[in-house]
Amino acid sequence: MDVAIKNQNKSGMAMWFPLLVVCFAQVGTSGDNSVLSMSTNEFISQLNATMNQVQLANIVYSLLAGALMVFGGMLGIAKGFKQVFMAGAALCAAGEALAVIAPNMEVLIWGARSLTGFGAALMIPSVLGIIVSLYEGKERAVAFGGVGAATGVAAVVMPIGAGVIMDASGYQAAFSTMSGWFVLVFLAAWKLIPNIKPAQMRVDYVGTVMASLGLLAFIIGCSKVSEWGLIEPMSAPFTVMGMSPALPLAILGIAIMVVTMMVEKQIEQKHGAALIPQSFIKTRQVRNGLYVTGLIFAVFGAAFFVTLSWIMVVAGLGGAATGVAMATMAAPMIIFSLGIPKKYSHWSPRMVVLASSAAVCLGAISMAYSLQADGFNPVFMYTGLLLLGCGQGGYASQSAMIVASALNPRDAAQSGGIQCSTRNVWQAAGVAIIGAVLLFSSTAIYKSEIAQSDVAPIVKTYVAETPVHGFMSNQVLLEKLTQAGADMPQAEAALTIYKDVRIESAQYSFWALTLFVLLHLPGFMGIPTQGWTQKQ
Repeated sequence: MDVAIKNQNKSGMAMWFPLLVVCFAQVGTSGDNSVLSMSTNEFISQLNATMNQVQLANIVYSLLAGALMVFGGMLGIAKGFKQVFMAGAALCAAGEALAVIAPNMEVLIWGARSLTGFGAALMIPSVLGIIVSLYEGKERAVAFGGVGAATGVAAVVMPIGAGVIMDASGYQAAFSTMSGWFVLVFLAAWKLIPNIKPAQMRVDYVGTVMASLGLLAFIIGCSKVSEWGLIEPMSAPFTVMGMSPALPLAILGIAIMVVTMMVEKQIEQKHGAALIPQSFIKTRQVRNGLYVTGLIFAVFGAAFFVTLSWIMVVAGLGGAATGVAMATMAAPMIIFSLGIPKKYSHWSPRMVVLASSAAVCLGAISMAYSLQADGFNPVFMYTGLLLLGCGQGGYASQSAMIVASALNPRDAAQSGGIQCSTRNVWQAAGVAIIGAVLLFSSTAIYKSEIAQSDVAPIVKTYVAETPVHGFMSNQVLLEKLTQAGADMPQAEAALTIYKDVRIESAQYSFWALTLFVLLHLPGFMGIPTQGWTQKQ
């Protein structure tokens, strides 16, 4: 591409300025999520929010971003990636600013979070499109690794920064900071990213609507398994033939996506372009690269879902311990995602991905055996997190390059949308699967162990009649048992059993994560064995 040649002819650091801009955008979206997750108490006290509204504020952003990212990738091709990226940054800045002045949760949810989610759906797919358009060869591999490193940096820096601002000045100051962040991203993009000529192509609005509906149904279904139940309904708003609606909704999403693929084939044959080109589906290397892309975020989400819950709920540790855990995983992720493309781009991509999978599996097993009744063994826990970070960094160093190198320039630039949507789908599925294993195994095992024990009848009755015994702290369980009528010795006897059950169910979750990774291995056999460059 001419624009890539012009960019790579720039001297020194100037060539990498566009990469820095898109990495800052990537970090900004993570910062937004950190600010929102830390604002719960202030939303409740200042905006009279309910927990359902707080949860909805989290979901609206994820749903809009996840469902519309494929569209964002195609729009970048049709209208120009720089323009679409800047439009996304502007919408994110406006959404963060609206959150500052929102008088109630309705405005914050449907105004601020919707704007930010739509902005992310335009901005993040354009990140990969800009890289494909501006960099080639080894520089492209390094740029993709830089985006992976930005994800690791964000996991450490943004929660800490958000926490400091929130503690000092409240949620309005934190959202103001994020608005300013995206304004700077907008201005930097305007000055530092060269114009990327749009392609002459028709925007596929039919495919956009169908794909968005399918992704929405799948992500909502997966994310609600722990709340609505998998088969037996728990806190479901309605039932489907007596079942929880979560699984049918996820299956409906898959069905819509299958129909979408069929429709997209016809659209591409007729118009020469589609939201989801056939090259994404029929090219084995592209499919394999998407598996790697999805696995990064599935492992990231699932591992932190279990690990941080254990650190905070069971061990009773606070933000500092959480930060150490994040840093232990993020540091090797940053090093490997940048270091491998920079120094070892001649390595076999398939070998890197398989070695990364081995590291993730060993890390999950180490973390499983680190769990203790009221805490964890730090050596095994942090070794496991370190191995997970190494694996994640290895995946991040290869995933985007595997996809882009198998496609023609137009489809490679458009692939940012499908890669981003794959992240959301895999993360939703991974967290849902691991969360379901944790939730349902703890319930089944606890009921069985209590029924076979010699605890007081009142405890047996309470445990048997309670539909779900989820992941909870010692104090919460004691309170529930005493409220049910048990005295403290009876409650403590049941707690002793629950502690063993809690370890066993969490270990099952880590084993499920290991199996989840292993099931992807056959899908890695289409990844190239020849490195992206020749060994110097």
